[in-house]
Amino acid sequence: MNIEIHIIPYAQNNYAYLVADKKTKEAILIDCGEASPILQYIAEHKLQLKAVLLTHLHHDHMGGLKAVQHAYPGIPVYSGSEQTTYTVYDQQTLTFNHIEVKVYDLTSHSKYDRGFAIGNAFFSGDVLFSAGCGRLFDGDANDLFHAFAKIQSLPKNTKIYFAHEYTQANIAFAKTIEPDNQDLQVYEQEVQALRLQRKYTTPTTLATELNVNPFLRVDTIESLKKLRDQKNNF
Repeated sequence: MNIEIHIIPYAQNNYAYLVADKKTKEAILIDCGEASPILQYIAEHKLQLKAVLLTHLHHDHMGGLKAVQHAYPGIPVYSGSEQTTYTVYDQQTLTFNHIEVKVYDLTSHSKYDRGFAIGNAFFSGDVLFSAGCGRLFDGDANDLFHAFAKIQSLPKNTKIYFAHEYTQANIAFAKTIEPDNQDLQVYEQEVQALRLQRKYTTPTTLATELNVNPFLRVDTIESLKKLRDQKNNF
């Protein structure tokens, strides 16, 4: 696939993504918490929006959906819920001309979590962040553990595009868990340099996360639950 991934920041720390075919300019949108920056970006880059994929149904990820649908009447919307045009399931493949998407059921953070693999990119929504993970609203540690197992089965060079810029705060917590983790210390310096330049920390890579993310470095459901509880109270 000859694609390019456009990162669209919005609100205080959210990211939406446009995955576009470089040749045809046809694109799919992943999450749309706010319509205005997305529609403006599409117009400026002369993209042709063909579909919307939602990682889950929290308002900060779909609050702009009605406005996008108004701008693109009849545009199909895909999610893990029957509330959208199409419901998508684990290991399902979607094809939008030259863009192929593999769906992963990541139910944990919310009831309808979906991850999307496109080429060597993986869109993890609020399930996995850099150096951290999402709170468990509808699922439990068992769900999260199995969602992580699916992500960890991806190639190590997979680029992970997450939905919130929480990286520095996540690193601060991770350091309390693994104060002697040299990979984490190096990563902290890299992240600080990026943020000082007002650059994004998305995407990360699976290889990086396996070295620095404490939630991917535990091997039991009980340990993961304890770690998530610690983070909740951090």
